[in-house]
Amino acid sequence: MLYITRSEERIGSHAESPENGILRMFRYTCHRINAVIRRGDWMKAGWRLGQLMLIFLTAALPVFAQDSSSQQSIRQIAELKRQVAELTAKLAEKTKSSTLDLQAKCADRAYKDFVEWGYKARDNPDFVGNYNAKLDRCFVQFQHTIAGGFFWRELFDAYSGKEYGEYGWQRDEQKKYWEVPPFVCHVTPLSGEEIFCKSDDEFQELAKVYMGD
Repeated sequence: MLYITRSEERIGSHAESPENGILRMFRYTCHRINAVIRRGDWMKAGWRLGQLMLIFLTAALPVFAQDSSSQQSIRQIAELKRQVAELTAKLAEKTKSSTLDLQAKCADRAYKDFVEWGYKARDNPDFVGNYNAKLDRCFVQFQHTIAGGFFWRELFDAYSGKEYGEYGWQRDEQKKYWEVPPFVCHVTPLSGEEIFCKSDDEFQELAKVYMGD
């Protein structure tokens, strides 16, 4: 005869099924994602959303699929999918809104640098600011001309003032403009090793690491 103690009986009566355990973990992670989204911590929200997808793909689907004929299991899977889709859309919307705000701040900072660093007072000045979401940094590129047919383009971190690229070219009256190479052309990637270039097109291509998305 098998005897069961009262403590074992209590444990058995409160034992949690795999389905309920997964749902509880899933709901807790959803709650945490919503919390970090409200705080504006997009990187952490994205990381937790990845956790949620991992739970769904590696834990939830295999367990519920064992009883795929059950209408309850079908409804639970559909609900999990809905929650993942809803959180993904919410995170994308909030991230886009945050990025637009940062782009606006970067544009303001770029103009401030344009004025305070003296570029606005130069001949034929122009500038463009770019918030790079991948690097989470603001960059600004200035260009202007100097008497004697000189053209300059410079790339900086808008806040630290660190230079990441420089392009200098001088017009030659005896040649077509595309026949004249720049006398200065280089971009420094994040690795820190300076890369030299031979044309404006090459400079712009190298600068995309900062002036791109």
